[in-house]
Amino acid sequence: MRERGGNCPGATQGPLDRPPAPALKSAVDPGGSPKMRRSRTTIAVVAVVALVAATPGATPSFAGSMADPSTAARYMPDEPLPTEPVPPQEQLDGLGVSGYPDRLSVEPGETVSIMVSTKEPTFNSRIVRVQHGDADPAGPGIKEQVIDTPVNRTYPGRYQPLPLGSYVTVPDDSRLKPSGSFSITAWIAPTTIPGSPYNRVALQRTPVGTPRLQGLVTKWSAADARGYGLFIDEQGSLALRLGSRSGVETVSTGVKLRPWAPAQGGPEMYFNRNPRPQHVNNSGWYFVAATYDARTHSVTVTQRPVADHPDDSVATVTKRVNAPRINHTTAPLLMAAHWDRPGGGHPTGFYNGKIESPTIYDRALTAAEIAAAERGRAPSRAAAAWDFSRQISTDKVVDSGRHRLHGRAVNLPVRALTSHDWDRKTMNYNEDPAQWGAVYFHEDDLGDAGWSPSFRWKVPDNARSGVYAARLEAGGKVYHATFVVRPKRPKAKIAMLVPTLTYLAYGQTGGTMSQYSDHADGSGYVYSSAKRPIQNLRSMTTGPNGEGRPWAFEADTHIFDWLETKGYDVEYITDHDVDREGRAILDTYQTVITGTHCPAPGLMETSKPGRNTSDACTEEVQR
Repeated sequence: MRERGGNCPGATQGPLDRPPAPALKSAVDPGGSPKMRRSRTTIAVVAVVALVAATPGATPSFAGSMADPSTAARYMPDEPLPTEPVPPQEQLDGLGVSGYPDRLSVEPGETVSIMVSTKEPTFNSRIVRVQHGDADPAGPGIKEQVIDTPVNRTYPGRYQPLPLGSYVTVPDDSRLKPSGSFSITAWIAPTTIPGSPYNRVALQRTPVGTPRLQGLVTKWSAADARGYGLFIDEQGSLALRLGSRSGVETVSTGVKLRPWAPAQGGPEMYFNRNPRPQHVNNSGWYFVAATYDARTHSVTVTQRPVADHPDDSVATVTKRVNAPRINHTTAPLLMAAHWDRPGGGHPTGFYNGKIESPTIYDRALTAAEIAAAERGRAPSRAAAAWDFSRQISTDKVVDSGRHRLHGRAVNLPVRALTSHDWDRKTMNYNEDPAQWGAVYFHEDDLGDAGWSPSFRWKVPDNARSGVYAARLEAGGKVYHATFVVRPKRPKAKIAMLVPTLTYLAYGQTGGTMSQYSDHADGSGYVYSSAKRPIQNLRSMTTGPNGEGRPWAFEADTHIFDWLETKGYDVEYITDHDVDREGRAILDTYQTVITGTHCPAPGLMETSKPGRNTSDACTEEVQR
């Protein structure tokens, strides 16, 4: 069972690590209807059971491995890592040009900004009203009306990469730059340990297959070797790194951590001699601590698995260092990453996994104090103690210590995940937030691409409601950055409800990042943002000749074209408009038509008596 979690509507979550949340998408994938999906699933389950029963020796091997503790203790996964897909940035670059609007719904009189990225020296843009976006020659073909506007011209090209990776940033503060001794404590559940054989769902490009430093709690600048930081090092061990006048000092436990596996193998576990473990150690969690004693010039680094059985990854190392004083950096403190250089814009060294309760002390904790912190009795007078269970529904990271050094979560790491001491008594974080105080970070999270606007278009006051796009052309490639112009004052009797939430749930960037995609560490995506180029929210998604089967947006343009061709007086609104304004926006229409893939049954519940609703949505709800 893959774990999915998060407090964002639209999240799909596993049964144990996240409370139920309102869904923004149907449980149907692009491969078929709900009935077909259920049928295939049922058949697959029956087939697996039958094959297990029919395969000679399969069940005994599985049972034997579970029954023989000595065999289980010797178990070492040896299956290869997944086939490496094309990295998202490389796949996106292959389009030649891409872009996105700063919003999906805009009114006449408002301004929409268009963000564009291309490696070409220039690109051309035209604002078009989209009627039919499927280029299949067996159909009407591409139908779009060019809007006469001064923004239709050639612009300088600019390459803007995707700033992947989630982290927490805390502004620079003197209390985060101790003049002498200090300590760092936290709980971590890492998923990508360099060289570890246990997380076999992680991609080769993660630290599992490509070892690299992963930041946990860092105020470290690699370029000028200043500051300090708690890391998982290139060997997969916990390490404290210090920058001083004498150079860089690193103290590592030298013992490889074991990963928390965010996903478990499928049916192959029944046919292998031994099943793939889910967490390797009981919980996947570690209590970690590092102290620097300026008086004795010694560093102590501790990693202790949260487990109720013996675990050989426990380690404590004390070492004397030649660092009489830390050379601090003015860069912000980071969690789940580190800086390559101060003011570098985007961090590096991203960590995959969960972190809980990171805390900094302006003194060297004693062994007794570290033991107390591990038992949940944190020592007093922390310089900063960040509590992820507070203000969960925001990007604010609260410092519960006396200095209130609050931080901000960047790129939507998953919040409201189970803590190291979750007692399994609550399935909803609102009932006991302290039990849900972990945050899950990924090296490929993306909340906001943050591209600079290439141009802006003020929608004319007399613009017809409809689906619009900035048609971008560069190097012979075409890309539509799509948005909807809704009516300023509804006048028509028919509304076309453009399912923008469906587009987000299935929205792909670089071949991934939909809520049906997997992160590089093997876990499932939870959040989907509109602040990125969504490759399948555009005309010609299936290519300039309509080579594939249209689905979602491209299929919905068939409805747009039918409405326009038949001459219906129709206005276009979006799921985002309904979410923002509720039933009121629907009550002005006699008929509401949904897209080919209805986003949520809740639409039927908001419909007032006597209103017609499209058969497409009705069929989805009945299923």
